[in-house]
Amino acid sequence: DGITCMTELRRRHNLPVILLTAKSEDTDKILGLNVGADDYVTKPFSPSELVARVDSLYRRVELMSGANRAQKPAEEIVLGEFALNTRRRSLMRQGENIELTQVEFQIVEYFFTNPDTALDRTDILKRVWGDSYVGEEKIVDVNIRRLRMKIEKEPSSPEHLVTVWGMGYKWRTDV
Repeated sequence: DGITCMTELRRRHNLPVILLTAKSEDTDKILGLNVGADDYVTKPFSPSELVARVDSLYRRVELMSGANRAQKPAEEIVLGEFALNTRRRSLMRQGENIELTQVEFQIVEYFFTNPDTALDRTDILKRVWGDSYVGEEKIVDVNIRRLRMKIEKEPSSPEHLVTVWGMGYKWRTDV
């Protein structure tokens, strides 16, 4: 569970942590914060609230570490002709915006933070839909197909978002 994980994480590392959970009782929140979480967010939550909380935690960590305040967190990840802006939650290809749904953005963000890495369907499913998702793993394939329609010049022969047979998918950067 999250409390056990948080306790073990704190024992091994000193990382900033925001707990995202369905447990909304005051006692659960207090316990989570007491075992070392820096913040506690209950489901459902809005993505903009989570981004604001991450930004706030980042500022506190930066202040505590004595880092240069003028530095900003990386807001843009560039892979070849694509630029993913995590703040604006947008994907651009050679300066042109590609409209993405929230789920598509999360999938692309996962690939951009793991370029040239084969990601299996289960990992993608857990990352985007969460551990509590009950449904078919094929939802990943459906969304990959939709993404290919938006980002690939020839969706039936993808160059960027490629299939890794027997595994899942990866974002190729050597195109």
